[in-house]
Amino acid sequence: MPRIADSFLAELDQEAQTTRRVLERVPGDKLSWKPHTKSMSLGQLALHVATIPSGVAQILSNDSFEVPSFDQPAARSATELIRALDDAPKVMNTVEKPATKARAEPNRLALGAFPWRNSSIPIPDSIET
Repeated sequence: MPRIADSFLAELDQEAQTTRRVLERVPGDKLSWKPHTKSMSLGQLALHVATIPSGVAQILSNDSFEVPSFDQPAARSATELIRALDDAPKVMNTVEKPATKARAEPNRLALGAFPWRNSSIPIPDSIET
């Protein structure tokens, strides 16, 4: 029976090729450009996109996830973007394989001292197809 995590990982792997093509086209001399004064810079936005697969894999590999304060660093170079994307498979390979028994507790998402949890809607380990 396939796990939900496997669906996410497969989709991230499939999207990695398109993401790579986009990140390869980010001009290194324009990383500080902002589309709007209130926006993040192109370097911050591109690095955010490059690190999404690793972040999703980290969330999937734990029963709970504490949402960190968000301070997006900017990429210092265009090659840093590709390196960040290339790190994703290493993190994605750390996501545990299915356990023999179903998890008794639902996943937990927390933002600081405020846990978000709805025990009436558990997040299953697997889905039936």
